[in-house]
Amino acid sequence: MRLGHVTRIEAHQIVLESGVVATDPDCLPIDCSASAIIMKPPKPVFSRDRITLQFVRACQPVFSAAFIAHVELAYRDEAEKNRLCTPIPAPDVPADWLRMMSTELANRRNWSADPDLGHWLAGTRLSYVEKQMKSLTGTETEVIEQLQRLQKYAGPAAANVPVLLANDPAATRSYASRSHEVDGRDVRSSLSAPGGIT
Repeated sequence: MRLGHVTRIEAHQIVLESGVVATDPDCLPIDCSASAIIMKPPKPVFSRDRITLQFVRACQPVFSAAFIAHVELAYRDEAEKNRLCTPIPAPDVPADWLRMMSTELANRRNWSADPDLGHWLAGTRLSYVEKQMKSLTGTETEVIEQLQRLQKYAGPAAANVPVLLANDPAATRSYASRSHEVDGRDVRSSLSAPGGIT
């Protein structure tokens, strides 16, 4: 059916921009074009007695909720909890993918610097990255080369995100145009540390 967007739904028909489709009152139309994710600007995950669930790994809601729960139980300092749980807004425009990956790489760097988090990540079945890493036997030469390449270039690539976004006039259209900032804090700062992402 290529009749354009739905303009209204009535008891016996669905009215579209370029035509009508007959239905009956027992028909339940479902809007499959609706977003399953509410697009809101990021805010600190932890704020006194409130926890605001958000992605802390790109587009991974279940992992993110479990990770936030673990951090809530394992850490006391609110600033540290928020540093470990920097929210990643869902992408809305193509430029958001750059912002999303930049923040995710900063999160992963923070996580890899914490041995307790490394232990938790290695043990959770929700973390596909660590599960894949654990399954390597050392004989996967091509995979290991790609992982080393990722480690080498992730930091410089993330540091280049502001340059790429500055050259994209569409980048300012997204609500998430400041997604690298949470509570006025630039979360990319950890990417500039020597050694890049680990």
